Amino acid sequence: MDAHAFRFHLLALEHYISEERLLRLPGDKSVYLAGMIARQADPGYTEQTEDFLLESPEQIDLFVRSHDPYIGQNAPIVTVSRINAERITLDLAKKRREAYSYELRFAARLFGIASQYSYLAGNRTLGEIFYFLRNHFPAVLRLLQGYLTFLEGRADRPQQIERASETMWERLGRQRNERNEKKEAWEKMGINLKKKAMISPAELGGMINFTSEN
Repeated sequence: MDAHAFRFHLLALEHYISEERLLRLPGDKSVYLAGMIARQADPGYTEQTEDFLLESPEQIDLFVRSHDPYIGQNAPIVTVSRINAERITLDLAKKRREAYSYELRFAARLFGIASQYSYLAGNRTLGEIFYFLRNHFPAVLRLLQGYLTFLEGRADRPQQIERASETMWERLGRQRNERNEKKEAWEKMGINLKKKAMISPAELGGMINFTSEN
């Protein structure tokens, strides 16, 4: 993904939401949507992911059944469901029409599958993002449709969009990062993760009770 394109879409999306006085997305959701738009606009990325696209909705059920036993940090079902959900979402947004109910349901279901298996793979952050997109899919699609129209109307003056406000960066910077919070808490307790060789009783209990992320 082009880093400049990602940065541009992040600023532009925030600018659009602010200008239209729309309800602000949580920062991590804005970051994800900006990345999704940048990825789908990258010809190299779309070419690389062609082999992951489903030919019919029924294929996802077969894929879930065949990959269900192989869950891990790089579970293939997460990749396949995410790529297809993103492609369908952007295709619908570009059409600028009311999506049919079956299109909405299928895209939302793909995000739901990505959420479920992200949680199972121990990636709670992505799981929460996909869960949000699944539960608010019609609203997210309307937001993206409006955003693409907004971009077209300002295609001749992108520099106005790129002037990021300090408020926007501060808002994104305040977003809760679970991994960083945990790391900072350990550092305050004097725990050096690089030298940590034993599992604490609390961690062991979490693993046994399936409450640990990993």
